[in-house]
Amino acid sequence: VFCAYISSGNLYLVKSDDGGATWGGPEQVNEQAGTVVAEDASVDINAGGIVWTDNRNGNKDVYYAPLPTPIINVESISGGMGISATIFNSGTEDGSSIDWSIELSGLIFLGKEATGTIDTLAAGGETSISGGLVFGIGPTTITVTVGGASKTASAFVLGPLVLGVR
Repeated sequence: VFCAYISSGNLYLVKSDDGGATWGGPEQVNEQAGTVVAEDASVDINAGGIVWTDNRNGNKDVYYAPLPTPIINVESISGGMGISATIFNSGTEDGSSIDWSIELSGLIFLGKEATGTIDTLAAGGETSISGGLVFGIGPTTITVTVGGASKTASAFVLGPLVLGVR
């Protein structure tokens, strides 16, 4: 949960990780002190970020800043002996307890689905996940889901080998 407020011409953001039971310390959002316009509806906050009205240039202009959150992406999917994927956090905060899954469609006898949890992924960091041993034959579609992000790839499974991942 996020809360934004204006004080002395500055925009502050506070965050609660427990649904509002406790709150962290305020962080100033605007770069130039004392320029945030304190009027009704001059600040809006949503999942896309925070916007505010600022008069640093003598005009009432709209400014934007992303919220300090982890942004988890599936960077790549690769094959070989099984399936692995590279996961990247492009957000501004560390991610924690991130659930993931790897699913294969087609004639897969072993390793059709794997799940797990990434304990911590630092802001700007990456990690690899893998589905373990796969055994099957024929074309397959690989779907990797991590947090809210998902990526698919096609490949050919020949026994324990996952070939031609695209």
